[in-house]
Amino acid sequence: SAGLLAKRNQGSPCQRRTTLQVVKAAWHDLTATHLEVSSDYLRIAGVVALNRRRYGWHPLWPVRVGAAMERCDPEVPPRPYRGASPRRVNGMGDESRQVGQGLDGALLARLDAGTITIPVLPAVACAVLALLDEPHADDAAIASAIRNDPALAGHVMRVANSPLLRAGAAIVSLQQAIARLGIRRVGEIAFAACLGPRLFTAPAYARLIDVLWSRSLATALWAREIARHLRSNVEVAFLCGLLARIGHPVVLQALQELLADGGVAPEGQAVSSLLQHHGVLAGKLLADAWHLPEPVARTIAHVDDFTQAQSSTTLVALVAVADAFPAEALSDAQAVAARLAEHPAIATINLYRADIEDLLLRSETVLQTLAEMRA
Repeated sequence: SAGLLAKRNQGSPCQRRTTLQVVKAAWHDLTATHLEVSSDYLRIAGVVALNRRRYGWHPLWPVRVGAAMERCDPEVPPRPYRGASPRRVNGMGDESRQVGQGLDGALLARLDAGTITIPVLPAVACAVLALLDEPHADDAAIASAIRNDPALAGHVMRVANSPLLRAGAAIVSLQQAIARLGIRRVGEIAFAACLGPRLFTAPAYARLIDVLWSRSLATALWAREIARHLRSNVEVAFLCGLLARIGHPVVLQALQELLADGGVAPEGQAVSSLLQHHGVLAGKLLADAWHLPEPVARTIAHVDDFTQAQSSTTLVALVAVADAFPAEALSDAQAVAARLAEHPAIATINLYRADIEDLLLRSETVLQTLAEMRA
C-alpha cells in the first residue's frame, strides 16, 4: 500500500494517516463508479486483505483504489466507511470480474500463509477416523460419544431405519443399531452428521453449502454401493466420497470472513470459479489439520485427476465415478447409464455397462437414504 501511495505522490513517502485519507476518499468516489484496474494493483490485493483487521481496511478496496489514485484529491477530507450488508454480484461482468480477481488474490494469500479457518473436528468424527486407521482400535468411544448426544443418537436411529440400511424389523435402540449394522456403519452415519453444513459458518452461502453437502452425501452413498459391488473396502470408499470436496465449504467460509465488514458477495459463476481455483488447496489444509488417513487425503487432492493419485488411483477413480452418479430421481436410466459408461475412470475400476445398470436399480433406495441423512 505504501508503494501505491508513493507512486501517486511521485515517490514521496506517505504517512499512514494520509494513506487512510486517500483510501477512504477513493472508496467513497468509487461506490457508484466502474473503473478499469491494472494487474499491478490486483496483485497486491491479497496482501492488503491480510492486513484488513489491523488497519481497518475493507478487503475489496485494493481492487478499485488503484484506479482512483490518479484522480483522487489527497486534500479531500476522509469519509468514514461504516460498513454495509454484502451486495451480491452474479455473472462475470466487469464489476464482478474485478471483485472476483480481488477475492481470488485474497484467498490465495490466506491459503499460502495457512491462515484460513479450519473447523474443529468433533469427537465422534475423531473416533471414527481412529477406527479407520487402526482396525483394532477401541470402538467404545464411538458408541459413548453418540449416546452422550441425544440429537446425534436420534439422527443415527432415523438413518439406520432407512430403506438402504434396514433389513427386517425396525431398529428401536442405539444398541440394536450397533448390533445389527456394526459399529463401523453406525460410525459412518454419525461422522456424516457431525460434518454437516452446521460445521461451517458462512450465512451468505448457507444454501450453497447445503447443496454441496447434499452432493457429497450422494457421492459417499454411491461410492459405498460401487465398492460393495466391486468387493472393495466400503468404509474407506464412503469416507473418501464424503470428504472428496470438503475444501469447498472451507473456501465459502473464508469468503464470508473476507466480506465480514461489508462488500460485494459474489455468486454464480464467480463463486464457482473461486471454488474451482481454491477448493483443492483448502481441502489439503483441512486434511493436514484433521490428520485424515492417506487414502482420504489423496482423494481430496486428486478427485478431479485420479491418474495422479499414485498408490490410491483405483480408490480415487471409484470416488470420481461415484461423483458422477445422480443425486436426484432418474427420468431416463438408460441415458444416465450411457453417460456414466463414457466416464474416463470407468475402465480403471473395471465397471461395465451392465454393472452400471445394476447399480442404478438401487437409485431409489440411495436417494431415500440421502433424504434421511439430510434431515
